[in-house]
This record gives sequence, C-alpha cells and structure tokens, in this order.
Amino acid sequence: MKRIVFIVCFAFLAVVYAAGQIVSSSSLVVTKAALPDVKPGYEQSIDLSFDILPYARIGFDVNYIGGWRFNRMFYAGLGTGLDFDFAGETGSKYINVGYYYDTSLAKLVNIPLYAHGRLYFTQKRCMPFVGLSVGGLLSTRRKVLCFYIDEVGNGSKYEGAYGTSGFLLNVMAGADYRMTANSDLYISLGFKGITRPYVAELHVADLTQCDITFRQKFCAGFDMHVGFTF
Repeated sequence: MKRIVFIVCFAFLAVVYAAGQIVSSSSLVVTKAALPDVKPGYEQSIDLSFDILPYARIGFDVNYIGGWRFNRMFYAGLGTGLDFDFAGETGSKYINVGYYYDTSLAKLVNIPLYAHGRLYFTQKRCMPFVGLSVGGLLSTRRKVLCFYIDEVGNGSKYEGAYGTSGFLLNVMAGADYRMTANSDLYISLGFKGITRPYVAELHVADLTQCDITFRQKFCAGFDMHVGFTF
C-alpha cells in the first residue's frame, strides 16, 4: 500500500514538474488589438473653455464645433455656442465716465462664431496638436445713459447706443487622447485675444449735454480648453 501511494505521489509530482517546465520554457504572448486608424468624415466636439484677459475680463465658453476630419493629421470646421463675459453687463447701464475711459461696456452673454483648424502630430493613441480659431463674438447693440460730472459738480449726459460685437482670435496647443476609434478627449492651453468696446473720447458740449465716442480695443490673455470629440 505504501508503495502504491509513493508511486502515485511521485507520478503526480512528475506531472506537475513537467507542466511547470513546459510553461516556463514557452513564451506567453498577449496581443492587444490595434486601435483603428482615423478615417475621413464628419467630426464634432463639445468644448468648454475658461479664459482670463488681465484688466479686461474673466470668461467662460460652451461651444459646439462641427467639421471634417481629412485624415489623421488635419481637421477643419466651424464653431459656435455661448460666451459668458463676467466683466460685462446686461440691458441698459448708467455709466460715470468723468475720470476714466476704460469702463467695461461688453455684454454678459455673447455668441461666438468662428472657423477652427487643428493639426495633429504622431500616429499614437495620445496625439499632441496645435489649433487656431478665428472669428467673432456677436451680440446686440446696447443702449446706455452716461453721466459726466466735473470737479465742481456740473453734470451732463449722453443717451445713445453702440455696438458690442468684436473680433476673436484663439491659438492653442494641447493633447488629444483616443478612447475609441470614434471618440477622443482633449485638453489645451492657449493665447486668446478679443476686441471690446470702450469709451475713447468725451466732449462736453454744455452743462446738459456731452458727446461720447465708442471704439474697440484689443485685449489679450490666456485660456484653457477641455473637450470631447465624437
């Protein structure tokens, strides 16, 4: 009986040892399916951005970008959405312009409309890119009632309207991560420039009336984008 048990245990150990030798001497290869390449076609993105333009504005954008992906490297399209200028105001505004001409006169809510292009680098899942957006921030004309009060207390006023739409320029660099063949996440940092209305000249005609000239000035700063492409 002991001899039988010994033979069985020996045979079991021999089988285990042989199996171990086979596993250790063979190579285990795990093949990961390659991500399908980008195909030409319509591509769209939901884009969120936050910007700071020193001494001008702090803004937040929600954008939709739709366009054509020509190949793995190049994309071009059009973007629109909602732009929130937290330094701007809504409706009519009473403005004291007696001592400064840099009053914020932009609207709180604007509609961006721009052409957008993007150039990708490398052929990997994570692709760095550079992008460019050029267009405008559109909004309605704004009615104002401006007051001017001089050093001795004499006052005059101006009632009228001016345009609040402006030019938009955004240059960015970032990275795009392909989650699937048809969906990506991306993040970018960039330079953003817009034009904003301001009071350029003030002429006091008499004690009851003044004339104000509104113009546009270019303001620049930085922004960050986070988006989802599908």
